[in-house]
Amino acid sequence: IFLKFYLKMFLRPTPKHRLRTYSFLCRLFSIASDNSDATILAKGPSAIVQGKIWKVNNLKENESSTEDHHLSEENWVSEENSKFIELHNDEQTNYGFVEYGVLMEDRSEDLKALVEGFTSPALAAALRDRESTLHTCAHLMDNGQIERLKKILKPFTSEQVYTNREATFKLHLSGSLEKDHINLLRKYLVRMPRFVTKYTEHRASVMVPLCNVDGVPSVLFTKRSNNLRKHKNEVCFPGGKVDTEIDKDIFNTAIREMIEEIGLDTPKLEVLGVLRCDWSEVASIVGVAVTPVVGFLGDLSKKQLRPNPAEVSHCFTVPIKQLLNKELWNNQKFRSPVFIGGPYLIWGLTGYILNRFVEDLLSKHLSV
Repeated sequence: IFLKFYLKMFLRPTPKHRLRTYSFLCRLFSIASDNSDATILAKGPSAIVQGKIWKVNNLKENESSTEDHHLSEENWVSEENSKFIELHNDEQTNYGFVEYGVLMEDRSEDLKALVEGFTSPALAAALRDRESTLHTCAHLMDNGQIERLKKILKPFTSEQVYTNREATFKLHLSGSLEKDHINLLRKYLVRMPRFVTKYTEHRASVMVPLCNVDGVPSVLFTKRSNNLRKHKNEVCFPGGKVDTEIDKDIFNTAIREMIEEIGLDTPKLEVLGVLRCDWSEVASIVGVAVTPVVGFLGDLSKKQLRPNPAEVSHCFTVPIKQLLNKELWNNQKFRSPVFIGGPYLIWGLTGYILNRFVEDLLSKHLSV
């Protein structure tokens, strides 16, 4: 009766009726055919996650820093709790509003993603398509064609919504980063919302290096040398200021600085794109507009690293699985995020960029 009453409005729709009822109907159809829910029951046993630390040893006089033995290697370990999720059915169905969203469940995040990620013509076309679906459903209901109505409404059930969303937006990361993962991240880096460019006197770029270490998908970091005048002993991404006489673009800056700091060969590097951040937020942290560039280094080992001891004291990796664990992040209002799940604290500008990378890209498109 509910379904027939509301669908009848779409046989002679008015703008007022359309706006008021079209999203409610899709939610109503879904809950009428699927009322499963999920609950986190308990934390499971601890699992060991390992990363790598490569330390620059003190060089003797007349000893070249390119010698392989100038790096020492060690593992760092951390424990984390896995969670088990159980699906169960609710015996009593509540015929109210159900929020599945278009791209994600959270209403504000969903609206933000739609406004920032799609053009007005694309949103208008999607709204018209959804209206056409409702008109078709109303016609089928009016003519008693219930089986055809069920087929049209099947994509709106919660089970189908989540299945499609997982297949479309996420890939499972059970082993190394593979070609499919890299292509997916490149695809969504391009789709990230653009911010209006603001004038800034100083510009810089950093590389966010993804890699596989002993089959573990990870992110590579450097720890600055104690000999530097500024930001000594702090964790950072390879990078530096733009040199307008040398660098053709922001990508060249990130690549050049990475080579200077840790000596990686560029043929191995695959640039995926720019992590679009709000420059005004970045500039408020360090006073420089920093553009993060995301790259993939493939399989990484100690032999490939040639850190410059004048700038870098350590290179180390943190598994992506660790970065996706929200319990290992310390987020406070008016302060940049701090990651506490590695061998060293990651905070300041590096913490901000890493958090944006995890929240805006990794957590949305990779599952572990």
